[in-house]
Amino acid sequence: MRNESRNSRPKLSVVLVVIGLLAIACGGDQQGSTESASPNPSTEEVVSSSGAVSEPDESVSSSTAPPTSATPVPSTSLPEPIDEFDDFTDPETLERLWGVVFDRSPEGLATDAQIAQMQELGIGYAKFWVPWNETEPELAAYNATSSEFGIAGDSQPTELTRDLLAANPEWIEEYAFPERPDSRFHDLIDWSRLDAQVDQLVAAGITPLPLIADATTAPWITDVDGRAKIAPEPLDFRGETGPGNTFTGVGTEAYLAHVELYAAAAARRYSESPNRITWWNLENELNLAHLHVQVFGWRTGDVWLDDAFRTELLETLSRGLKLGSPNALATHNVSFHDPNWAEDLVRYAGSLDALGLGGYPNYLSPVPLNTEMLIDAVETASALGKQLGKPVFVLETGNPSGPVSGGWNEELQAEYVSIAPVDALNAGAVGYIHFLLNDRDWDNPEGDLQQVEIHWGLVRVDGTYKSSFKNFQDVISD
Repeated sequence: MRNESRNSRPKLSVVLVVIGLLAIACGGDQQGSTESASPNPSTEEVVSSSGAVSEPDESVSSSTAPPTSATPVPSTSLPEPIDEFDDFTDPETLERLWGVVFDRSPEGLATDAQIAQMQELGIGYAKFWVPWNETEPELAAYNATSSEFGIAGDSQPTELTRDLLAANPEWIEEYAFPERPDSRFHDLIDWSRLDAQVDQLVAAGITPLPLIADATTAPWITDVDGRAKIAPEPLDFRGETGPGNTFTGVGTEAYLAHVELYAAAAARRYSESPNRITWWNLENELNLAHLHVQVFGWRTGDVWLDDAFRTELLETLSRGLKLGSPNALATHNVSFHDPNWAEDLVRYAGSLDALGLGGYPNYLSPVPLNTEMLIDAVETASALGKQLGKPVFVLETGNPSGPVSGGWNEELQAEYVSIAPVDALNAGAVGYIHFLLNDRDWDNPEGDLQQVEIHWGLVRVDGTYKSSFKNFQDVISD
């Protein structure tokens, strides 16, 4: 996460790559025979099996504008524009989405100070992480023999499958409302902390935008080897990312079935009338999962290195969300620090109602201020969004104000906050969420790879405002 140097940023020419990919998806070369093109290309077909990208037609401008009318429109097998954005032609026609990411308190709420700070900023959305195991602390395992939840399977820790879930749609309703006396999840699921957080934000006039189903917060199970979080790995898998943070395999299908049920129930509870949540950030930086495994130690297991699995996971989460409520809209923060991020965005697009980006251009080096990295990514994503009729959100970005010994400072942060949101919206984004509202009171040693992680906030640990707070407030008000 957020660890690419500024020297590896995407180039503007990648806009042409996406346009070229879309031309392939829509029927190949504009001058070629239509008989040679697949009549119904899938999103996956946009990227060739070899990873090679065809050169775009020379008649296509190098600007970020979409292809001319001569370019075939996307096939109906590509993602259809969602109702809210059926007339999407220009970001200026859509209401801008302003927000911040905030860390919840140990009680699972925003503090009174954080609510006041968000209201003072004038933001409309608050993004926050929702641990899966906050709602489902112990896995609601399914036993196929007894047809009961809360009991381990006869042959494996849980025997739930997506086919079983499809055949029993009432399970979604019962998981969504475990407080009902007839729910089979009555003693297994608890939404009370998320209820309180959603109600608090809505009462303050702020729309919640939760990030759900992050695998690092999966439910726990207890087996013969002890307590561990579930992972989409084979049954004999056991992995550890740190003391007390152990994962055990429940099988890929069972994992996908459980995460689909969770997403569907969340949407059923919060996206039906009254609409308390519209947008959902599904999972976290899936295109950087290899770094989560190999560098940061947030995930463990080889399945996270598999493009096909990560794509299927996002498809499953999105399908679950729609099963829960047609009002629920999906997005995902694709990190633009990976050199193949544009191909990943194309691959994920079919599961998303808005194309989401995230990144931190000055994570490793404070200077020069590298807002261009963000803007290049927004321009690239906007070219794809224009083709598919989908808006682009910057779901998280920011610039740290420290450590000062490493060259970061509050002045550089304030400059980033003044430039990046304006330029991102001018480049085609319709949503911008700043990471982070408050500095973190963590013990994070200087010189560590993640040394900047406690310095993202617009507000210092002591509650005083940095100059970046006022700058972001001014950007929003303008």
